Amino acid sequence: MRVSKKGRGKLSSGPKRQPSRISHDHELRPLSLHSEPDDRARPEHNDSPATVQVVIPPSYTDTTHSTAPSGALEGLTTTDATRLGSRLLTKRSTTLQDPQNSCSGECSHTSSTRPGSRPFTCVFCLESHVDSLVAVLCGHVFHRACLEEYVKRTYESQAQETQLVRVTCPSCRAACVGYADKSAADHTQGPVFTLEPRRAWTIGMEGTAWLALVAEEAGASLLYDATRPRQLTAASTPRRPSQAALVCFLGRSRKDRALRYLFPDNPSRKVGGFNLRVDHRTWPTERPILFADGDPLRDCQLPDTELLARDEPIPITWSSDPALPLQDVIVARCLLPFAHVTCIFAADLGGLPSVRCLLKRWAVAGRDATRPSLQTRIIVLVDADEVSESDGQALFQQLDGSELYASVHLLPVSRGDVLSDEARYRPVKEEILKALDWATRERVTTQTSFLACHLARFLEGAIRHTAQDHQKPFDLIAAGRPQPRPAEWAACIGDFLEQTQAIGSETQDRLLASSLLLDAYPPDTHGFHPRDLFRQRYRQPCLDALRGVACSAAATARADSIESRLVDAHACLLDQDVIPLALHVQHLIEWRAIFERLHCNRTCLGCLLCRPQHPLACGHALCDRCIERYGRPAPRRESAFVIETCPLCQAPCVTSVVLLPPTAAVRALAVDGGGVRGVIPIRILLGLQLILGPKCSLPGLIDVAFGTSAGGLIILDIFAKHRSVTECLEAFQRLLFHFFQGPPCSRLFSWPRRMIRSALGRGLYDANELESLLRAHYSDTQRLFSPESRSETKVAVTTTTEDGTALVTNYKAATLRPRNVGYRSVLAKTPEEEPLLWQSARATSAVPLLFRPLVLPALGACWDGGLRHNNPVALCRQELQYMWSWQPPLGILISIGTGTRGSRANSPGPERSCAPAPRSHFVWPVLRSFLETMDGKTLWDRFRNQAAAADQDALSRLDICLAGSEPRLDAAHAMDDLIRQTVEQGVGSQGRQCLLRLLAQSLFFELVSVPERETGTPSYWCVGTIRCRVPGEVFLTAIRRVEACQMDYVVGGKPLGISVTDGATCARCGRYCVPVRFRARRLSDTVSLSLRLDDGRQVPVGGFPNPMDWFLGRQGLSLADGVTDPGAASRDECVACERRLALRRGLRVTRLKARRMVQIAHATACAAEEAQVTYE
Repeated sequence: MRVSKKGRGKLSSGPKRQPSRISHDHELRPLSLHSEPDDRARPEHNDSPATVQVVIPPSYTDTTHSTAPSGALEGLTTTDATRLGSRLLTKRSTTLQDPQNSCSGECSHTSSTRPGSRPFTCVFCLESHVDSLVAVLCGHVFHRACLEEYVKRTYESQAQETQLVRVTCPSCRAACVGYADKSAADHTQGPVFTLEPRRAWTIGMEGTAWLALVAEEAGASLLYDATRPRQLTAASTPRRPSQAALVCFLGRSRKDRALRYLFPDNPSRKVGGFNLRVDHRTWPTERPILFADGDPLRDCQLPDTELLARDEPIPITWSSDPALPLQDVIVARCLLPFAHVTCIFAADLGGLPSVRCLLKRWAVAGRDATRPSLQTRIIVLVDADEVSESDGQALFQQLDGSELYASVHLLPVSRGDVLSDEARYRPVKEEILKALDWATRERVTTQTSFLACHLARFLEGAIRHTAQDHQKPFDLIAAGRPQPRPAEWAACIGDFLEQTQAIGSETQDRLLASSLLLDAYPPDTHGFHPRDLFRQRYRQPCLDALRGVACSAAATARADSIESRLVDAHACLLDQDVIPLALHVQHLIEWRAIFERLHCNRTCLGCLLCRPQHPLACGHALCDRCIERYGRPAPRRESAFVIETCPLCQAPCVTSVVLLPPTAAVRALAVDGGGVRGVIPIRILLGLQLILGPKCSLPGLIDVAFGTSAGGLIILDIFAKHRSVTECLEAFQRLLFHFFQGPPCSRLFSWPRRMIRSALGRGLYDANELESLLRAHYSDTQRLFSPESRSETKVAVTTTTEDGTALVTNYKAATLRPRNVGYRSVLAKTPEEEPLLWQSARATSAVPLLFRPLVLPALGACWDGGLRHNNPVALCRQELQYMWSWQPPLGILISIGTGTRGSRANSPGPERSCAPAPRSHFVWPVLRSFLETMDGKTLWDRFRNQAAAADQDALSRLDICLAGSEPRLDAAHAMDDLIRQTVEQGVGSQGRQCLLRLLAQSLFFELVSVPERETGTPSYWCVGTIRCRVPGEVFLTAIRRVEACQMDYVVGGKPLGISVTDGATCARCGRYCVPVRFRARRLSDTVSLSLRLDDGRQVPVGGFPNPMDWFLGRQGLSLADGVTDPGAASRDECVACERRLALRRGLRVTRLKARRMVQIAHATACAAEEAQVTYE
């Protein structure tokens, strides 16, 4: 049998047939099991139908991911399995009459999902994973695939004898599974097998608490099942996203009695805390009804062992007020705001006076609970003989809860000895439905009617927020969107307003409103009212930016104008029924003439909220987010995008941009300065490149590169001019030989003139000649931040100014640096103000006494960067936190030195007497101290000792030990000897370890879905893929050259049984793709996914160690809703990769195929010997 592409549980082995539609109480999803008979032996009429159609209501299924197999019977055919099942039947046939003593009776207990029972075990395959479970009327639960095969075989063995075949439960033999109607079959579709839809319930959900307040030794905690709302509503979205409504029932025994009538399809089970269920009658509709029930007066209880094993406690960090118990705060701030209707049973809570006091306390505790505010409609159920019509009005007037309660209504209920439950609670049901209708209309008007997935996320966020702070309101807007960055937004908007004053304030406001609309309404987020969004997220940044170009009163008026235009743009968005990006593109095309003459290097004109990072050929520059918005994924690459036309001026400019994946780590390189000794780091880089081989480019493995002085020239050559390491070595030698090596006679007669020039501050050497050489070497027109210098690597070279250290970069900081950061960078307004490439090289290598400084308009006079940071490793590590807004982890930072004297090692000197120290001039200690500050090895030791513990393993240093004294900075004749020493010493094992970690950090892990909790435990199964940022074959070739041994993946030291190299590359797209699955005990626990070598060494994969919570946040996943936050696809689709992932996820089912066949054959044989039951 093969699995169809659509999924949905459809299995077929023959031609594709359209299943017939069946009328039923619910909207059913048909599942066809096709069998292909022999056409040559089949008669003209259809006596043996070819199709058995299994229709399973959505309320029966609970789709979760499978787990790893514990064993399997391989190589067993269907015939062998049937014979083995018959032998098992013969051996156990004597016990069939007594189900309690038979294996079936035992399995019926193990497969029961009632509270307090043992963990679920399928009676067919004897496995406990929760993969597409199906519950039948008697309460027993099976795997969907197992039950389907059992139904099919039961029908095939009985369908020839009767028209209606009643299928019994294989566990308890109850006739409650369903029936097969042969008379309903036609010549194209076989008989229809229908499962009983009534009173079906979902395993593991409705029998345990959803939210419980427990008391532990450390204090009170909340036990919260974050996956419950998502599991309840996951299958309730047939075609459109469902608008879920939440009803809260508060009470005790009378509440339970009422729920049995209000929701007859949902069994009532007592749990310790609040339970959350879904109305099975509305489940498959577009408006499912969720209902929570519990006792609001229940004190903190001792934690249940089952709940502790399943849920992670959320500690409550604040102390309770005697006037406001903990349970009142939880109910008032976590349940009532999100409940459309709240039904209170007064008789269960002490009568109407107690309910009045309770509502007053909730009004106090729930004041300003959410922002925007949410209100619930209160229905108080009281006995008919204890209430009058005026009590309801008096109750609402006494309550100071207008912020929390939309209305309070008293509903009399007749006594039980007068009317039946059906007659008593029919008006209650009608009143609840009426109140739901009014509440839904009100929330639609205020744009606070949430989808089921959004409601689940907001519920979890409110519960976690209240556990941390019960006085601060829960921000719904912030919970559903990325964290705002008001300082960066104000700076970008201010630069835009300053540079576009010529276009007028009206056009500026329209541009701002369109850009804010694009950021305010990303895909798959709740659409709050634009006025609320602007006032909460954008108004203050706009005011701060406007105050820079206008007075306070004018700024306020302009902010009101932008708000009004944002509301109008949102109305236009709804009228045209398009996404915000499409509407923004329309506006950009409309303002094309403006953008053709407008260029800005401080603000991305595509969104006006970020710094530009990627210059285009037309002169405009875009940020990372706009590259994802306006570009398309490059074929066969990871996180690479292609921009074909500029979205601003519509000019053709084909550009390829590589972005950092959200879950990847940063790979950084820092090269020391040292004059002619710069040949040492080049030769070290060449040694590393030779190990990698010609296919794998070493610069392609680096994300960030910093250089100082000679190291800066190397970085610019490799990453800005895109020269290979070999070409860089030749160019560097040629440049230094040409400048420092002249005729001996000319050098002798030029010394007096050089000394005079040096005394006058003009330097020993002619700077004009050096600048001519640099122009010829780096180009006279190419700029560092330009399309020609665009690189996959962020490049920075250091220089020293009168104000301190400065950076000249090919990127813009994504976040604002603090004022006391200790350095600054060039921030040009227009492309014409960006420093040229040769100027960057000149600024980082202007050694005092040798050359005069270079004057850059943005920085002033610039000297050699080695005066303060001859080893830029500390500067590089500090700058990493400002390059990306999400601050990715450091994967590896390689520092390459320019040689160290062997006698510089720290060693105790000879013992000296206490005699007075000889007199010496103060100049020499000061000079030695100054030279030590320029020593790369000393700076490295200091940096490593002060680095954080998490960065220690990521730091590596490659250098050589010089024989003899260090050559002068301008000793060009010493370069050959330096190269010889570097070749002799080589990179050694340290270099190979650096390359191994560099390649491992080129891998990154992505979750393919939210982690699923293992049944009965707090552990989660995490399913994802290991990807690589370089092409698959290139990575495999390089890692085999670095380490010629077998490698596999391990998680926390436990092997996954998956090779790093075998079958890791997709044959179709060539990308590296390895599906993995592992268990994490807690999502907050740190997980380490590593490569393990045959000698036991482990090298972490990029992004590890980190908790699964970090990966969920970076990918925008949530346990509550299970959907991904807005974001463009990072790669083009590959059917082969998806198929490999599906096979890995279905590995358990594949390996258990033989075992299931045996169990199903046995169950089928048991059912065949029982009496046939005709459905009446």
